[in-house]
Amino acid sequence: MFFLKNKRELLDKIKADDELRLKVLKKFPNIDIEKKEKIDKKTTLTDKNKRLLTLLKDGNLSDSEIAEELGYIDKGSYRCSKYNLFRQLKEHESLKREALKIYPELIIDRKIESISLTFTAMEVNFLQEFCLVKDNNLIYQSMNSIASTLNLSKESASDIRSTSTSKIIKNMFIGTDLDILLWPNFLDEFITRDNFSSIRSINISKNQLLNIETTSTKEILKRGIKMLEESIFKDYISTCSDEVKAILAFRLGYFNNSFFSSDEVADIFNIDVDFVITVTKECLNKSRNNYIETKQKRL
Repeated sequence: MFFLKNKRELLDKIKADDELRLKVLKKFPNIDIEKKEKIDKKTTLTDKNKRLLTLLKDGNLSDSEIAEELGYIDKGSYRCSKYNLFRQLKEHESLKREALKIYPELIIDRKIESISLTFTAMEVNFLQEFCLVKDNNLIYQSMNSIASTLNLSKESASDIRSTSTSKIIKNMFIGTDLDILLWPNFLDEFITRDNFSSIRSINISKNQLLNIETTSTKEILKRGIKMLEESIFKDYISTCSDEVKAILAFRLGYFNNSFFSSDEVADIFNIDVDFVITVTKECLNKSRNNYIETKQKRL
């Protein structure tokens, strides 16, 4: 293992330095510097695994009964096979998609399996304050102000945020429509708010907003866009034009510590409000998987 680790580090160093790379290839022309990518051969589930998922979905049989149904030697062999299947589902996206078609409620990640799906009244109250909307505009509130409004200590407010976020991740993971469970547009509001940081928000004056084409304003827009490009929305943003990036930077909280409404952004850029709404929803929809994966790593 020590040799392999040093070998990888050496190859990475050679690949990163063009001058060193040329020297090495000149002296050792047959050396294979490029790292071979591992081919994902796990593209489909076996019939036995499909049957296993079907039995798990039905939920009528015990482990011993499933083991007997599928022809395993004993319950231990079945559990080992089930563990391996779940590991493969986590490692191979194609297998996971196929499994979820058979068993939509399947919880693949054990880290979130034990978390309750239901929200307490206090958690709902917290989320309403966390995702506070006023005049159709998402309003930023500090955790201190939320704690004060709900008469909570800072520690309690932090704990409630952690537990409610975990429940949101689990519900999203199994496909629960939280916009129906909590309130319309909840997910859009929560994801934007949860990824907002006032430290990363850029100040822009009213005068600059009225003169969006000036050189000084464009420089400020670039700073806000850069913050957006480094956020959880970066995969979607990378495919957008500069104008769309600027639109989303305003909508998602990267200017003046606030989330500009669709109408406000449409007025700033003199464009149709429906276009602002469309690109915002596309960005949020395509960023949800990244949001889930990022949050799971922190749970």
